[in-house]
This record gives sequence, structure tokens and C-alpha cells, in this order.
Amino acid sequence: MPGNTVYWNIAGGLFYPELFNLAHLLNLMNRVASEQKVQMFVYDSHQGMSWNGGRVIHRCNSSTKEDALQIVHKWNALGIGFYFVFSNHLIENRHLGDARCNYFLEHAHNPMNGVVCSSDVLCDYVKEKFPQYTVKCSVMKPYLEGKNSWKDLDYHRNLLGRYDIVVLSPRMNLDFDFISQLPTDRIELLVNEVCLKDCAFTKKHYQALNFANMTGDWDAIEATYFFCGKQHGGGRQLPNPPQMELNLDHIRALQSLGVSRFKLQGRTDSFNSGLRQSIQKFIVNPHLPEGVNLIY
Repeated sequence: MPGNTVYWNIAGGLFYPELFNLAHLLNLMNRVASEQKVQMFVYDSHQGMSWNGGRVIHRCNSSTKEDALQIVHKWNALGIGFYFVFSNHLIENRHLGDARCNYFLEHAHNPMNGVVCSSDVLCDYVKEKFPQYTVKCSVMKPYLEGKNSWKDLDYHRNLLGRYDIVVLSPRMNLDFDFISQLPTDRIELLVNEVCLKDCAFTKKHYQALNFANMTGDWDAIEATYFFCGKQHGGGRQLPNPPQMELNLDHIRALQSLGVSRFKLQGRTDSFNSGLRQSIQKFIVNPHLPEGVNLIY
């Protein structure tokens, strides 16, 4: 049976001020909830961070690292944890002294917050130097480490021996047999995936993004623009709509297995281009009191 709390990790904690409205709304909804409550987390990265992964961040509402840190503190003051997306798989020991990245680890180190990693080197560093953080394994890691690691059960069990939480490949979201053989309270599922199912360019895309972040080279950064659409021959857009987004029935079925952690992506475009709709569909509507309608 579903637990009393569902955990939603939402993109854009530094870039989308609209998310603070959601935090206040969920606080009100939880006060009147008769059954399940919602615990919100946010994740994001600041610009110019060599440890960044998954996206190349070159725009933020916060103009300096000090401004970004204040936003993290603002989230924490509301009781909401912040995850730094330091998921670059290229991080080695020689990169661990990066002053800009360590600035955030040093000044936001508390049990509410966490770090998303793909590098075992960074994972071990965070656990040793900053033990209060929750360390989460990025969704990209299995794609980068082996042809079929994303569907290898033993591989995921090994990840759970090192990481506190592991984000599964969206390709495995509906493999209930696979999921039921893992500790379901320690896995997180990406709900609104926009990539094509069985895309042949996933690894290449992650490699390009991480190389661009690590080097800061503008030719490498520009090569990541509209990457998916260009690889699939669709120009700036993917040729088909998303094929791996879950629906509410899927989520209910997953909760019945004990899954309680879910993730919404959406750091690439404007807040209104998709993330707002996903929040309305997956978080707001299912938890409104019966008979209440509300447009977020």
C-alpha cells in the first residue's frame, strides 16, 4: 500500500521562482490532507560549474554564486531540501579541489540537502568530507558505464551499496518485477521523460553535455544545442512526442510496490513550456481535497 508521504524532486530550484508558490500551496494542501502528504525537494545547478551534468547552465535568476546560495538557504528555511546536480561523469581526483563547486558544498552542508553524482570519485569525496548530504546516483550513470547497465539488476544493487538513492532509467519505470527486487524506498523514478524510447544517442548526448561543462569550451557548449532533434533528423525538435512519460495510473501502481520518490525534469525551457503542466497533473491534482479544483 502507498505510504503516508510521497516525495517529489522538482527541476529548477535556482531558476524558477514560481516553485516557491508551489511550496506554499503544498504546505496548505498538507494541512488538510486526510491521507497522503507531499514532501517537495528541488534540484538545480549554478552556471560555470565544472562538476555540472545533464544540462549546460548558462542562465540563472541568481547572478552570482552568493546569490544562488541564498536561494538554497531560502528553500531550506521553508523546510525543503536542495540537490546540487554535480553529475558530471568526467570528475576525477584532480578535479575535487574546484573552489567554485566546493563553495556550495561547504556553505549548504546540512541533512536537508543532497548531491546528485555520476562519478564514484565525487560520491566518495562528498561522503567523506560532507557526510550530512544525501548522495543520489544520477539517471545518466548507467548509460555511461555499460551497454545494458541501465537494466542490470546486480549493477543497481551495487550502486545502492555506495549511493543513498538511485534514479532508475525511465526505460525501467514500468518493469515492476525489476523494481520489486530493489529497496523501493531508495529508488527514484523520472516521471515526465521527454526523450525517445530506446534512443541510440543517449550516451553520446550525456558525454557531450558533460564534456562541455567540464571544459567550458563554447564550441563544445554550442554542439549540445538541440542535440536530440538534430541526431534524430528533426532539426530543433524531436520528430515524435515523448514516449516514456508516466500517467497517474502508473504512479499509483508504483506506489503500491512501495515506490515513494518521483522526479520531474524541466530545466531546459521556460517554466510554462511543460514543467508547470507536469506539476499540475502529477502533484497538485491528485492531492487536492475531493471536490476542489485549482489551477496552479
